Amino acid sequence: MKRCLTAIAAVLCCIFLSTAFCACSWFFENRAPVDVYLPYLDGADAAASGAQYVAAAQQADVVTVIATYPVRTDIATSYTQVYSGVIINKEGYVLTTSAAASLEYKSGAYASATRVVAVLSDVYGNDEQYLLKLIDHDSALGVALFVFYDTFYTYTDPSQSNAEEGFCHYAAFSAVPPEIGDACVAVGNATGAVNSDASGLIGVQYVQQAVTQGVVSAAGSADEEAESVSYGGTVYPYLYSSASVTPAMLGGALFDANGYLIGMLSDKVTDGSSDESYLRRFSASLPANFLSAYLDAVSEQTQTVIPYTLATAQAERSLTEVYDA
Repeated sequence: MKRCLTAIAAVLCCIFLSTAFCACSWFFENRAPVDVYLPYLDGADAAASGAQYVAAAQQADVVTVIATYPVRTDIATSYTQVYSGVIINKEGYVLTTSAAASLEYKSGAYASATRVVAVLSDVYGNDEQYLLKLIDHDSALGVALFVFYDTFYTYTDPSQSNAEEGFCHYAAFSAVPPEIGDACVAVGNATGAVNSDASGLIGVQYVQQAVTQGVVSAAGSADEEAESVSYGGTVYPYLYSSASVTPAMLGGALFDANGYLIGMLSDKVTDGSSDESYLRRFSASLPANFLSAYLDAVSEQTQTVIPYTLATAQAERSLTEVYDA
């Protein structure tokens, strides 16, 4: 009898755990993929100056990325961290920092994210959290690639009768490396504030993009490992700028004066020493030519075409326009 009761208890325990797991999985998956309709956003006001022009034209390219990681403590079952990301094509692929996929919590030890969502730029007036699917990440390089779980459509009329599949705004990569002194604009989530409770549920407290302006100050020397990244046999120096950046802006965009993407804000530049490296690493970006090489390699590895736009046109706005407008 005792053995029978033990067996029944074991079965009930398995059923309970299975149900709990399914419920947890349902929460993290939320739902099956759905179609999401967003209004088409107008372009930038050509009369705007400098950072205003870029912000108006390109801030819709940048999303807030919220990653949830497992933790083992008495007060919480998960930990959340906020970053930024850049939409790179109409299909909804998002480049961001590798920490959104796998967070280093101590030297050499990483925790994989159990759930990653994106919140669109506040210019959309939409604060929904949309699931992201991981395509690839490389912690050594500091970069990750996701894609939206849902399918997005944009429309120009309230009836949605002319909706077109895909995002109407996404970043175009600059094919021309910036020079020292070129104007630049960093765009990303401002604060990274989220709510979290013991069950691991998260909610965005507020999402507000930051737009900061500066100039390209230098590119790291390829002779110094801390100032460059080696990939596919090529050394890519990090791009430094004077644009102010906060930790929540990591994975965000660094645009030139024309609104072309020249880099992704990175957290991998550090010499391993105290506060100086902290300040230094948050003013550095992975350059556009590295990002395009990374995307090409991921396309080949996954045998999936990951399109991106390479802007080869001459500068549309001069530095005189930026500073004198």
